[in-house]
Amino acid sequence: MQLLETHVGSVVDGKLTVEFVGEGGELVSVRMVTDDRSLAGDSAVRHAKEVLVQLTAFGTDGNATTSEPFGAAASRATPSDLAERDERQ
Repeated sequence: MQLLETHVGSVVDGKLTVEFVGEGGELVSVRMVTDDRSLAGDSAVRHAKEVLVQLTAFGTDGNATTSEPFGAAASRATPSDLAERDERQ
């Protein structure tokens, strides 16, 4: 996906959405829970990118089944989890 635009929405009901828009009309949205206004602007974009990296690292291949909501494992991933995964590869 060739990224053209990034949009950071306003906090509504404790949730903030960051949208990544691609040249082919692709749209990837990341909705995050926030209890204050600390997630805004560049910090919101940075956090959304971290969520996507974790999703890529720990997401399913589309054929796997799980009792957890999609991405639940990714939301628990820590930087050390990512480092361990990279060492194994």
